[in-house]
Amino acid sequence: MNTTDAEIAGKLDEMKCGSVTLRRGMTLDDVWLTLTQRNSVEDYEDSITFSVDGFLAFCRAVVERVQEKCRWKQDDTGDWFTHCGEGWTFTDGGVAENRIKFCPYCGKPIEAVEYKEPMEET
Repeated sequence: MNTTDAEIAGKLDEMKCGSVTLRRGMTLDDVWLTLTQRNSVEDYEDSITFSVDGFLAFCRAVVERVQEKCRWKQDDTGDWFTHCGEGWTFTDGGVAENRIKFCPYCGKPIEAVEYKEPMEET
């Protein structure tokens, strides 16, 4: 059974770290990888097993996730609005001055777009 990209992306959001186990079946094509996350606070393990095709799809999802950015746009009042649907207000400075590198809501790297006054037509 192949794991879909959507299932992998869902698991990627849930599994922040863990271990990887590689199992080989009866044939060379029958290789399975299991990623396991241990939650010591709630005392349980969560895992997902991939076929080779599924693991390659998982790798694609990781690369896409790392390359994605959360665009933060500043409005005319100085407030910032995130691509992931949240808002943020700084009491002093902006994204760069406060050294904010990652969105606290979605975890993606921030791409800041500062507000610029519209040019007056003459």
